[in-house]
Amino acid sequence: MDAVLTCKDLTITYPGGAAPVQGVSFALKPGECFALVGGSGAGKSTIAKALAGLHRRGTRVDGSLLINGRNMARAAARDWRAVRGQQFGFVAQNPWESCDPLRPVRDHVAEAWRCQGLATTWPEIAERLSALGVDGAETRMHQHPHTWSGGMLQRASIAAAGALSPPILIADEPTSALDADRAQAVLAALRSVGAAVVLISHDIGLVLRNADRVGILHG
Repeated sequence: MDAVLTCKDLTITYPGGAAPVQGVSFALKPGECFALVGGSGAGKSTIAKALAGLHRRGTRVDGSLLINGRNMARAAARDWRAVRGQQFGFVAQNPWESCDPLRPVRDHVAEAWRCQGLATTWPEIAERLSALGVDGAETRMHQHPHTWSGGMLQRASIAAAGALSPPILIADEPTSALDADRAQAVLAALRSVGAAVVLISHDIGLVLRNADRVGILHG
């Protein structure tokens, strides 16, 4: 089975010259959950941002980063915008920081379509949220983020990340702000989308319960 994401000798160098990620290689198969774990500063989030083209300006990405066969290691910002949402979705660590506090939750989810020049409907968004376990989504999606719990708001972020049915989801510490029960429920929601998942986490128990394979960053 061909991999949907392949990293080979991935090295990431910050503008100041520090290279927290050196020579990292792994592959992600369709539908698989691959977890990256490691200590603080090991480069987990740096890799997650590079996989999504969200690394800060001036950061150098060397090696091979194949997304469905296309090498994105040195891709321009416009190239990343063309595949973001279509080929992969990104779920960030803090759901409140991911949402515009002045706009309803429905707009946060709808942006996934809007960024690709596509249209959606409120019933479709409500259906996506309901499928991920948001009760009363038809009404609640019109509320603002501060009225939602962290677990429910992270489900909205998962709905947005998986809106266009990308084959890959990149999740950077998606449960760090949640208690154990909510964290497990959110991971179940993440897996239910059907995409292959790169899971960045420091929660070893959560990783062992949900990941098919684990990569350890050390040194």
